[in-house]
Amino acid sequence: MPKYKVGKYRKIDAYIRQRLGPRDIQPLSTSGSIDEELWTILEYYSEVESVGMGLLKRNGITNGLVRKRAFKHFQAYIRQAKTYYNSAKILPSRSSGLLYYYCFLNLAKAALMLKNPSLGGKSINHGLTYKIHNFPLEKQLVHLKQNGVFEKFYEWYFGEKIKLTSFNIKSLLSYCSDIAYQSQIAGARNVKVIPAYFASAVDKTKNTGWGLVGFYDLTEAEKYRKSIQPFFDLFEKIDVPEVTLREIFKISAFEKALLSFFQSKQENPWLGSDVPNILHTRSEAMNSLNKVFQVNYFKEDFDFKLSLPYSVNKQGPMDELIAIYIIMYYLSNLVRYNPAFLENLLQKQEFWLIESFVKYCPLTFIRMITSRITGIDYILEPR
Repeated sequence: MPKYKVGKYRKIDAYIRQRLGPRDIQPLSTSGSIDEELWTILEYYSEVESVGMGLLKRNGITNGLVRKRAFKHFQAYIRQAKTYYNSAKILPSRSSGLLYYYCFLNLAKAALMLKNPSLGGKSINHGLTYKIHNFPLEKQLVHLKQNGVFEKFYEWYFGEKIKLTSFNIKSLLSYCSDIAYQSQIAGARNVKVIPAYFASAVDKTKNTGWGLVGFYDLTEAEKYRKSIQPFFDLFEKIDVPEVTLREIFKISAFEKALLSFFQSKQENPWLGSDVPNILHTRSEAMNSLNKVFQVNYFKEDFDFKLSLPYSVNKQGPMDELIAIYIIMYYLSNLVRYNPAFLENLLQKQEFWLIESFVKYCPLTFIRMITSRITGIDYILEPR
């Protein structure tokens, strides 16, 4: 099990509550639908050539001719993705999984243009494979197929090569926050995405500052030693007074019992007489949680999320976007090759989850992939 030190709470006389993210965070509201707004953002890059070319250049594609060719493929993939998405929206959920998957596949290819433009227009396998089985949900597996789109997309997204070789559909559903309640009442809920808080704490009498991090389900997070230990090396567990938690995070006494709080072991000197080193405290928290860090793309009162690895034995990175992608691939196979099997499954309680997934999770995928492609984390809500 991970080892963490229990420390003594330092008195806080000032603080800055912050939403964490490795990219620029842009809160927005819209009078239209959220998905239409997100497609409009993507089309700014795919339809305005100078903007799209600039995006490719910022991602390291400096050769003008290569960038020009890459942009044409990037543009085509975004256009195809939007067409599939809009078509999927008007289909019954039993059939729409196929078109949602093709939308996701094209967005994955568009993302790959930012890293490897030589893939544009090439015929590449899906990178995933699935065989129909008359198994219950907990035994449904999707397998990795090497040198395919998914393998390359995973590496682009997480910045490391994939080590996982198979994925259990029921396990992946536990990453999908849109259907957390449905998963709970269907008995399929395991804690995988954990809400978390962050603030830069300050002691003005000593001109020092440190990070303050709080999250739910410490016992569950402790299981993932390889991934969580870097955080425990830099942070110590503390007991924060209730009055402080109410002031900083609006947390009640009841909620406090469910949370665990940690402070940086080291106090950081200010950059000047009145300039706390906020950037360092932010970076320390995000970098130490790198393997499990996930941006909170919603207007919830959480500053980020922990996305726990796929399994204790195989602690490869996994989050909501990648989980949604794999599940939608699985559904596309049922729609294409065995619709009768799908109809039979949808009559069972556990596969009621699947129908809920198709209704609610595609928008979250569009939220997350739009932010990753553009390099701006959009927190988009209705006006």
